[in-house]
Amino acid sequence: MQLKVTGLRIIPILLTSLRIIPILVTSLRIIPILVTGLRIIPILVTSLRIIPILVTGLIIIPILVTSLRTILILVASLRIIPVSGGDFEDHSDCW
Repeated sequence: MQLKVTGLRIIPILLTSLRIIPILVTSLRIIPILVTGLRIIPILVTSLRIIPILVTGLIIIPILVTSLRTILILVASLRIIPVSGGDFEDHSDCW
């Protein structure tokens, strides 16, 4: 009698464990997703390495702007000096 009662008590426990099986299967499906997530980590680390390079690039921009201004000033000053055949008098005989 006692064995039958004990056996009947095990049935709900077995049913509960059968309910856990789909949860376990679902958790096994998550494993490849987790592995994919782990593959992304080196990519994220690489992108973090790019940040200082980008910051350096941002530092270079004002230098480039300054050098462009300098080039524009030089070009403007070259326009002031006539390159060929201006209205200048010939002073070669003054010596």
